[in-house]
Amino acid sequence: RFVVAIALRMNVPAECLTGGTFVIMNVNSSMCLGFYNGAKGNGLNITQMAYSSAYAATHQQWTVEPVASTVGGDYSYFFLRSVRDKTQLMDLKDWSTAEGGEVIGYAGSGGTNEQWFAEYAGNGNWYLRSRHSGLYLEIRNSSMSKNGYLQQGKQTGAANQLWRFMPVKSKLEKIAPAAPKGLKAVVQSAS
Repeated sequence: RFVVAIALRMNVPAECLTGGTFVIMNVNSSMCLGFYNGAKGNGLNITQMAYSSAYAATHQQWTVEPVASTVGGDYSYFFLRSVRDKTQLMDLKDWSTAEGGEVIGYAGSGGTNEQWFAEYAGNGNWYLRSRHSGLYLEIRNSSMSKNGYLQQGKQTGAANQLWRFMPVKSKLEKIAPAAPKGLKAVVQSAS
C-alpha cells in the first residue's frame, strides 16, 4: 500500500504508514534518524546519520504504531517506536512546547509528547506534527552533518521538515517513483 500510494502522488492517508517498519529519511540532508552515534540508553537524542549499509542498523529503524482509539479517538495519531529497543518511543524531552525542543528516545508511557500526526506533503514526503505541542519535527538549523539534532519548530515548509518513510532494506530514493501509466481497472464479481 505504501509504495503504490506514493507512486500515485495523491493525498495519502497516514494509515499507509501504520504497522510498518521504516527508516525515516530527512529530505534536506538525505540522512536517516537514529540514536546519537548508535548509543544505547534512555533519554538519548535522536539525530540524523548516513544510511550506508545494505539495511539500516536497528537503531535507525522505527515502527509506526497507531495510538489506541481509547486515547487518540480515530487512529490519527501514532507512536514511533525503536526497533532495537521496543521500550523507546520518539519523545519530546521534558514535555516541551517550545520551538527548538529536543526529541529523544525515551521509555515513556505513551503520553501526548510521544504521539505524532503525519501530514502528507506530496511527492512521497511527510510532515510530522506533535500532538502535544502542535509543532513539527525538523533537523536543527537545516544541518547537513552527521548527528544533526532532531527538534520541533513551527511549520515553514522547508526541506529540513520533510520526511520520507522508506521500508527497511529498500534503496533510499530522494525522488518518488513516477506514477504508473496505462493501468486499467476491470470490474470483477465479488468472491
